[in-house]
Amino acid sequence: MYVVRKKKYGSKKTALIWLIVGLFCYFGYHILQGEYGVLNLFRLMKNKSELEKEISELELEKSRMSKKVGMLNSKSVDKDLLDEQVKRNLGYLNQGEKSYKY
Repeated sequence: MYVVRKKKYGSKKTALIWLIVGLFCYFGYHILQGEYGVLNLFRLMKNKSELEKEISELELEKSRMSKKVGMLNSKSVDKDLLDEQVKRNLGYLNQGEKSYKY
């Protein structure tokens, strides 16, 4: 009686398939969720646009402040600005003026 034995390659193929699926899931997860993943890339791009907007607002404020400092320069004092600063900081008023604090 002859017994034909089948070689058991099925378990090695199954193990190889599971290994490939596991590696695919591992790398797929890190491509999406990892530190340098796609989702983090979108988050960084959004953060970049918010920071650029804040920078432009701060540059505008800086230009306004430098203009105001230029008006307070000792060589050429803007009388209206000086009057406003004296009234606000020192509380001096001209005759007939009233001060309203808000």
